[in-house]
Amino acid sequence: MPYDAKAKPKKEYLREMLEYIQSGNAWGGLQKRLDDKRIEMYFDEDRVPQEDTQARGRRRKIQPERMTANELRREVDLITSLFPYPAEIGVQPIGEGSRGETIAERVEMALNEAIDQLNPPLDSPLMRERWQMCLLGRAARMIVPGHMYWWDFPYMSDGESLDDWDKRHGDWVQKAPLPVTWIDLPAESTFPPTLSRMDEELLSWQKVSGYDLCTMFSPKELGGLIEDNSEAYQSDYTLVIYSNQVWLCYAVMREYSEQPTELDKIIRSQEHGLGTPAIQITPGVVSGRKEPGRYWQGVSDASIALIEAANRRLSEASTASKFDALPMFKSWAQENGIFGEGANADNNINLSGDIIPLRPEMDGMGKEDIEPLFQPRYGEKTLAMAQFALARAERNSGAVEALEGATGPSGEPAWSRNSIIEQSKMKHSRLAQGVSAADVAAADQISRCIQAFGEDVYLTTQRGKGPKIVLRPDDLKDYRAVLKSEYKMKLPVSRRADIQLGVSVMEQAKRSGIPISPAWVMENVMDISQPMEEFKRSITWQLLQSEESMAFYKKLLVKESEMDLAQDEGMDMVELLELAESGQLPPQIAEQLAGLATGGNQLGNRGDRRAGVPFSTSPTGPQPQQEMPPASNAGVY
Repeated sequence: MPYDAKAKPKKEYLREMLEYIQSGNAWGGLQKRLDDKRIEMYFDEDRVPQEDTQARGRRRKIQPERMTANELRREVDLITSLFPYPAEIGVQPIGEGSRGETIAERVEMALNEAIDQLNPPLDSPLMRERWQMCLLGRAARMIVPGHMYWWDFPYMSDGESLDDWDKRHGDWVQKAPLPVTWIDLPAESTFPPTLSRMDEELLSWQKVSGYDLCTMFSPKELGGLIEDNSEAYQSDYTLVIYSNQVWLCYAVMREYSEQPTELDKIIRSQEHGLGTPAIQITPGVVSGRKEPGRYWQGVSDASIALIEAANRRLSEASTASKFDALPMFKSWAQENGIFGEGANADNNINLSGDIIPLRPEMDGMGKEDIEPLFQPRYGEKTLAMAQFALARAERNSGAVEALEGATGPSGEPAWSRNSIIEQSKMKHSRLAQGVSAADVAAADQISRCIQAFGEDVYLTTQRGKGPKIVLRPDDLKDYRAVLKSEYKMKLPVSRRADIQLGVSVMEQAKRSGIPISPAWVMENVMDISQPMEEFKRSITWQLLQSEESMAFYKKLLVKESEMDLAQDEGMDMVELLELAESGQLPPQIAEQLAGLATGGNQLGNRGDRRAGVPFSTSPTGPQPQQEMPPASNAGVY
């Protein structure tokens, strides 16, 4: 069926695309086998190759032990932990001057805050994407406008004036949630028809229950697809999500070649307004071959064969070792009737720890004795091979023990350990680039969502302090195309070194007259993503450190302490001063109380809100008339 992005997708087209993607000619061959192996090995569900002792016809069976090091899981989890937070999104200013810098930083703050709020620590789609990028070589997600979050939008009512509605609308918008939905999709079942159409159309599918469908869609949308009984609710369905540059569709599909196509049903179709597919696949590390099964590279792909070899050796050693713990014995006995009438020892099923009776005449000696059967030895060579394979796997993946905080041999210098860590970080530099590109793509998609939504969105910082940050569709339209980011894996030692280097560069530039701005040094050397905002915070901090501010806050704290103490003890100011003069209060409090009393700013006069106001150190300086700290929220929007 021909592809037309503007035409509303039909179920026949989705069926055709699903069957092609699942076929061995596309993604159902090598790519599926590789993804299945990766997932099985991570969850320790893979079969460890062993000798087949369960073949039919065998009368004696040894039960092999299964033992794995679960090395792939260790590698994937460790490397995933190197990227514990979103990359800092930067915006290149448009034009020159402070206005462009201010708007760019406002957009930066808003986008970074939006990413943080869409990824709560305990349920972060972004961290699940990190895991997929490490294990499967890519991640899949869907970011779309979340219109359902604004279900109670305040529309203008009959007879309401424009001014009244505008005020009511403004108050509601500032408290409304972020209207963006971010869903991580299973990368092993999310694909384009071909790699060349990655930016045009993608399809994702997953198994869901009837309960899930009833939760996600309305009864009208389902249209009788699920009958009202427990069997239908508990049954499995295949939910298909399709998106191109215009449309986003949800459909329920039958399994491949199982049932008639009449059961296929498109549940919801909508124009998303993003200008790019709502579904994204974000690569981690890629190869030079754009072929299914060879393009996306997991961090442990080069280690899989080694891990399997190590697991075989460990299983062999474990199987052999159980004979040491609970061996079989063979015995010779001459008591009559020990074997029983017509009994045959060869027909018995003997297990580890059993005593196997043998007829005295079988060895021709007629002895009475008991001794262990021959016990297989696993020895040092078996364990050495396992250790070699695991060490090589660790080297191939770059998941060295030093990244886990493991200490080296006694006497190893610190620089040697740091060198190992830096080499490992270099091995993951391509993955860091992929992570950074994925986060930039997420920021771009969020900005597209806000533009498609068409409303100013107010974000309250996660700590709930300070002014709100605004995402404006008009601002995002201008700055979306110049998003940038770089994910830097840094240890605390490296962080301190960067700060020292930046300070040194700025000092040398100032002495030599080299035209390098402190903002450039802060951003590119010291890894400070928002230098203008940091500059404002530094000015605020300097103001807080001034003598006037310190005097103000000292008096404010003493006032609060006096009020608390007076309330607790039932004392007034006069009684507190008497305690201070008698030496029954701490010297610091007594000194402050005495100074306030002599200066005429008596704390006992709680009706005077000018008490404790900072003032100039100069005798002729101005005296402020309202109680406000000198610092302000300068530049914070």
